[in-house]
Amino acid sequence: MTRAPGGAETRHLVLATLHTNDASQTPDRIVDVFPAGQQPQTRLQLAHTPVGALNRTRIPRSGGAGWPPSRSWWARRRSAT
Repeated sequence: MTRAPGGAETRHLVLATLHTNDASQTPDRIVDVFPAGQQPQTRLQLAHTPVGALNRTRIPRSGGAGWPPSRSWWARRRSAT
C-alpha cells in the first residue's frame, strides 16, 4: 500500500482492497496505514491523485429474505480553477 500513492501520481491504475464500512472512509483508511510523520504528505497526495473509490457490501432486506448487494461511490471533486 505504501507504493500506491506514488503509482497513482504517475497515472498508473492502482487497485486495492480495503476494509471500510463505506466509500467515504477510504481516504482516512489509506492515510491511517502510514506512520504519523508521513500522514500529512499522504493526505496531500490523495487530494491530488485518486479519482474515486467503490464500496460493495450486502445489507439485510427489510423483510428478512436475503442480503442484496449495496454500493457506494466516493469521487474526488475537481477544483474550478
